[in-house]
Amino acid sequence: MNETIAFAACLRLGNQYIHDVDIQEQTHRLVQTFGLQACEHTKVGGVDSGGPSVAGISGGERRRLAIACELVGRGTKAQSRVVILDEPTSGLDAFQAQTVIDKLQQLAHTMGDAVVTTIHQPRSSSFLMFDSFCLLSRGGRVCYSGRRDDVRKKLKA
Repeated sequence: MNETIAFAACLRLGNQYIHDVDIQEQTHRLVQTFGLQACEHTKVGGVDSGGPSVAGISGGERRRLAIACELVGRGTKAQSRVVILDEPTSGLDAFQAQTVIDKLQQLAHTMGDAVVTTIHQPRSSSFLMFDSFCLLSRGGRVCYSGRRDDVRKKLKA
């Protein structure tokens, strides 16, 4: 799994960064941050070129690994200021889903990045971590868009 994160950094930053100490430190930190230590040296898994399946990490671990791959390389010359995630908590248990939302909020507040994500039916504890949100109804009609703290005032009007 560490190789997967390092490879994502190389794709983002260029091959010369694969042995960069900063990338190795970021990889280690992301593994810790997303609770992937238990599977750190496990193959990701999947199908090998039409061959048999290779057992690997779980679906929830894959989801957290995908987020780690998106975040590696931040703080370098190639850092982006917007992170876009589609259903980052889908398939995760309640604890891991809350951990992901917590880490994304930290990213937004400490790095100043904009984190844009789609989440269907967030837990109330996760919802309280959003600074602002856009609520859509069927057909994509906007029911509310704005700061989380202002939603009650807006819906009463």
